[in-house]
Amino acid sequence: VYKRQGLLEADARALNPSFLQRMETGKPFVQLKMAASLDGKTALENGVSQWITSKEARQDVQRYRAQAGAILSTSKTVVEDNASLNVRWEELPISIQKSYQKDTVRQPLRIILDRQHQLTPDLKLFMTEGEVVTASSQYTHSITPQDNHLHCNVTEDGQLNLSEIIDKVAKDHNVNHIWVEAGATLAASMIKADLVDELIIYLAPKLMGADGRSLLNLVGLKAMPEAIELDITDVRMVGKDIRITAKIVR
Repeated sequence: VYKRQGLLEADARALNPSFLQRMETGKPFVQLKMAASLDGKTALENGVSQWITSKEARQDVQRYRAQAGAILSTSKTVVEDNASLNVRWEELPISIQKSYQKDTVRQPLRIILDRQHQLTPDLKLFMTEGEVVTASSQYTHSITPQDNHLHCNVTEDGQLNLSEIIDKVAKDHNVNHIWVEAGATLAASMIKADLVDELIIYLAPKLMGADGRSLLNLVGLKAMPEAIELDITDVRMVGKDIRITAKIVR
């Protein structure tokens, strides 16, 4: 009997990469979102950053959030922006609102790295629907219940062990897909630790100057072979912005 194998495998994998990856490797699919001006800046020198990208791009981010099982960010991002990091139905693209009713919105788990215990109960994060898990190097001072707090080890440079956190979230909360929204430092740490599967980068048609804040704090590269290589799989316009989808070349 003639037997075909691998028929349309690439198409099938594209439909549900997060589930397949976790079933095959035990690791969740991790997407890292970044947004910058065309000259690669995420904020002006004084920290002002709202809004770099268009309304359409921000709606697109809501769509990605709705697809994810968890959103990972830092207490610095949460505190500076008073960010809720939830799915807001009214900000989803109209095309999705038509088939995704407001009362059926599923809020992803929100994982906040809080190494220095900066979170406070009055933040929007804790006033919006959806579960919050905090992570730090010790249990003390956490404002979430102990079963919603991850106690993790630190690396040699004193940073939280990101690989350990991601593994615990995937196992303890059955998460296949993590969407990361963070600044230049965490983004660089995630990439250097080889924890990112796909980058989603929004580039706005703005020039913000050499003294602006950089997209990624990757430092210490001395030779071109050390550069992080990407495989760009999609480029398209979202409103006035360019959205680039790229995979990390391993």
